[in-house]
Amino acid sequence: MNKVYEEYKIINVNEIEGARVHIKDKRIKDAIIRAENNIIRYGFKSPFEVVKTGNKYRITAGRIHFIAAKNMGYEEVPCLVRNRAKEAILFKLLKKYSLNV
Repeated sequence: MNKVYEEYKIINVNEIEGARVHIKDKRIKDAIIRAENNIIRYGFKSPFEVVKTGNKYRITAGRIHFIAAKNMGYEEVPCLVRNRAKEAILFKLLKKYSLNV
């Protein structure tokens, strides 16, 4: 699926939803700890992907790193805002013209 981004922006973590995980799962806890260590070492390698939903955003990629950033006290994170409507149009056009989708 081809992704279409509307904009890059810094978003307050309280405006982002959809990053719930089962913290009691040891594998998830370990992944969050690794993500925290990666953020400490390298910062954010890439922005989080989100979609606009009303007056909030829903995270679509990078949930574990997002949770790690929140745990570490980040108030804002870098994000790419996806445009799902334009993605759907693009997908239909690609399919119509039999391009590799």
